[in-house]
Amino acid sequence: MKQLSAGAPLSDEEFQTMLGLLRRFADCEMDQFALWRFRSRVRGTVFVSVGLEPVGASAAAFTEVTHLMEG
Repeated sequence: MKQLSAGAPLSDEEFQTMLGLLRRFADCEMDQFALWRFRSRVRGTVFVSVGLEPVGASAAAFTEVTHLMEG
């Protein structure tokens, strides 16, 4: 596995992999929502919310992801 440095931006390939895995999670594992909290080496605590309904913003505020690499 490639060693990542804190604060280094994701490569295009890493970003596509992340989106693909999130889509797979949504297709295979998603129930109603998932709430995750993790400690970032750069930003402190980061909160991630994945859900079937938008929370805290209108649906129009979200960027639609339409071009994922198939794999």
